Amino acid sequence: MIELSKAADLTAAEVGGKARMLGLAIRQGFSVPAGVVLLPGEPPDSVELERLLGPGPFAVRSSAPDEDGSDESQAGRYDTRLDVRTTGLAAVVDELGRIPLIVQALVAAKTAGVAFSLDPLTGDDSTCVIESVPGRGNALTDGEVTPATLRASLLTGRLRGSLAGSGLGQDEATAVIELVRAVAGWLGYPCDLEWAFDDERLWLLQARPVTAARWQPLPGQWTSANFRETMPGLVTPLSASITLGRVFPQALTEFLRDIGLEVPGRPVVEGRRCYGHAYWRVDEFKKTLLQLPGYIERSFDEGLGLVPGYHGQGERWSPAPATIRRVPKIVLAVWRQHRRILREAMAYQAGDAGRDRRWLAVAWADLADPELRTEFHGALRLHERTYRQSLRVSFMAEQLQELLRALLEQVGGRLDEPPRELLLMDGLGPLATGAAGRALEELAGQAADMAEEVLAAAETEALPDGLGTGLAALSQEFGYLADGDDELARPRWDEDPGTVLLLLKAAVRAAQAGPRAVPPEHARSRAEEERRVLRAAGPWTPVLRGVLGAAREYSRTREVLRVSATRANRILRRACLGLGGRWAELDLLDAPDDVFWLTLDEVLRALDDDLEGGDFKARVRMRREHARCFRNWEPPSALGAMPVRPSPVRGRTLTGIACSAGVAEGPVRILRSVAEIGDFEAGGILVVQSVNPGWAPAYLAASGLVTEQGGLLSHGSILARERSLPAVIAVGGVLERLRDGQLVRVDGTEGTVTVLS
Repeated sequence: MIELSKAADLTAAEVGGKARMLGLAIRQGFSVPAGVVLLPGEPPDSVELERLLGPGPFAVRSSAPDEDGSDESQAGRYDTRLDVRTTGLAAVVDELGRIPLIVQALVAAKTAGVAFSLDPLTGDDSTCVIESVPGRGNALTDGEVTPATLRASLLTGRLRGSLAGSGLGQDEATAVIELVRAVAGWLGYPCDLEWAFDDERLWLLQARPVTAARWQPLPGQWTSANFRETMPGLVTPLSASITLGRVFPQALTEFLRDIGLEVPGRPVVEGRRCYGHAYWRVDEFKKTLLQLPGYIERSFDEGLGLVPGYHGQGERWSPAPATIRRVPKIVLAVWRQHRRILREAMAYQAGDAGRDRRWLAVAWADLADPELRTEFHGALRLHERTYRQSLRVSFMAEQLQELLRALLEQVGGRLDEPPRELLLMDGLGPLATGAAGRALEELAGQAADMAEEVLAAAETEALPDGLGTGLAALSQEFGYLADGDDELARPRWDEDPGTVLLLLKAAVRAAQAGPRAVPPEHARSRAEEERRVLRAAGPWTPVLRGVLGAAREYSRTREVLRVSATRANRILRRACLGLGGRWAELDLLDAPDDVFWLTLDEVLRALDDDLEGGDFKARVRMRREHARCFRNWEPPSALGAMPVRPSPVRGRTLTGIACSAGVAEGPVRILRSVAEIGDFEAGGILVVQSVNPGWAPAYLAASGLVTEQGGLLSHGSILARERSLPAVIAVGGVLERLRDGQLVRVDGTEGTVTVLS
């Protein structure tokens, strides 16, 4: 027998998922009934059992290896026996003992039930749900009785509604609510738990992940596409309210009006945090895009990395008389905006260095309050202008890509082999977002004779002479980069030299392995493919040539403006920390970085000396605690009426979107943050959720790339094509389906990932 408290030291394969979870809960300080674990085939020792648990009665629960896991909770699939006496224990164990069993002292429950850290009917992340029944909870979990249902705020713990019929007093209900919040905060993912009150205390009987819920907490269809790349993981309220809530909707709505589409008076998209992550509403946007000639929903979805939940092409532009009459106006507006946006963007980008010099010289801590207010507003306006320029280039790049696909579809029927869109968009030249990777590659080449010293260095100061200086200079030159640069709370490279050292080590390992062979698919001339397609275009030749050239130009410019936006993020981050530092001095916040847990409206009101509305410290603590409830969880990429399907599996092959041509084989290396890149072995297959420009140097060591999310026009995808790195993107669930060390083949031409061993 294994004491339940010691099950935390063993694996789920040894003691089962439920026993290990309860062992961890005991170690965490939760009140869990005393118990032991019996391994399969192990007879109970009645004398020892009574010594540890008392004379009984006992509860005997299953604890299968796959029980209470993150993929499926297996709730209700295994057995529980209550009121088991010492004399009958051996028979019960003999009946159930094919898997590990938990034997616990039975709680003499006066009230019991289940609780969820989110609403399972809607997926609302601000609500916890409690179900209670008199006596034991097994009648509830077995579906034999109808429970009383209570709801409370997961953020504040405040009860919503009446306790009538619940069998709980106010203090008891509060205790259950606090237990739910504490367990969810400990685990870091949505959970459901079983609980019971006896005459003395509240007991935690079981805790497991919520694996089935209706993920529709908001009206409409929402996606995290694109923002998972630049705002991965948990997003702070300040970053979300600036980018998702303000700049993104305004810039997109303005762009659609400028290209001649009929747009309602309100923004066509909205963005917000949900489960602590970034989402934006996509259904109204798609309806507006139906006005665009050649619009095809599937093409739009795949460009963003959305997994279509429909068959065929989905909704598409219809050449009805009313829509045809608008075509000349829209085409003319798009072409005019194409030239204007490009001209304005390049003129704006030319001022990046000057803006950096001006704003990075600000000594925020030395400013008087009126100056601090003025400078913060200036940094905010700079960020909004820069982000607007970057977004307008991105939007135009996406529309031109859609138009290119529509033209290639027209031409494709005249060719023996379909047009190779990815090849036509290849060879864009050195991209601005890849500059840091190229600089690291050059520095790694200089370190060829001292590779072992570099790999052994624990900090920048330990690098050989000259190399440390070079890395410090590189960290300053690209100091605006971060792992998720639109999240203002994340440190930049110039604040975090350790991350840059890890990336240098990966580059050194790549240099030791020698140059990676360029796949034959990339050896084929892009110019040759362009000539082949244009010869077949007939009367469409001038239009196709113009659209292709514009699409390529915008893809390059998009990366240039992404760098501008990333620079502006650093400036605004410093402004926010300056403000947070001042408020920490005034005891409004506990620390400067607490400012990121306020919303923009709260910050602006406070700057206007309006500090009403509660204690900032309490608000920050509440929001941090709520975010902790989701820190170890990747929520669905789509919410609402948009179906979510995992990528298809054919035998041992996963299917995604072909992103960068070529085939690569190697061992899987799953990275969940750029901080894990330090021990990445050259030649491995890089498997990540998504890639932002701060990850680009990781491409140096990889032989192939697989992402769970992302679209063909994402920055990570474009960089993969620049480096001729075979890549498959939008492979749903790949982080759970693959494991480190597995040998896989990545086919970036066909869009498949095949498990070889």
